[in-house]
Amino acid sequence: MYKKSEMLPKIRKSLEDGQCLGVAIRNAGMKSYSCLDKWRKRPMIKRYLDACVDRSETRRVNAVIDTLFKTAISGNVAAICFYLKNKAGWKDSPLIDASQHIHNKYVIIRPINARESQEVNVPAR
Repeated sequence: MYKKSEMLPKIRKSLEDGQCLGVAIRNAGMKSYSCLDKWRKRPMIKRYLDACVDRSETRRVNAVIDTLFKTAISGNVAAICFYLKNKAGWKDSPLIDASQHIHNKYVIIRPINARESQEVNVPAR
């Protein structure tokens, strides 16, 4: 049986170092999730572990954002586009908005009589 007083600080330390929960459990010396799942049934331990996981997730996301920003600043065009689309709200749009243009095809009908010399434009269906 694992001692909570020894395992939880080790798990927290691994999470603070940027490890995911599975790796943190193995680093603490635990072999499976089953014991941790039993501990999580207690509200105080569940809140503690959830807070540790949330903090580690935030740190990892911030590290990725920092790396993306450094890559964009160095001139990587794909990183620049990705950063602007996700952080600055930019979006891809075509040069011409096709929804505003109506494309009608017209068929020219010529009269058979020579008297009627005007052409009539009728929209095609």
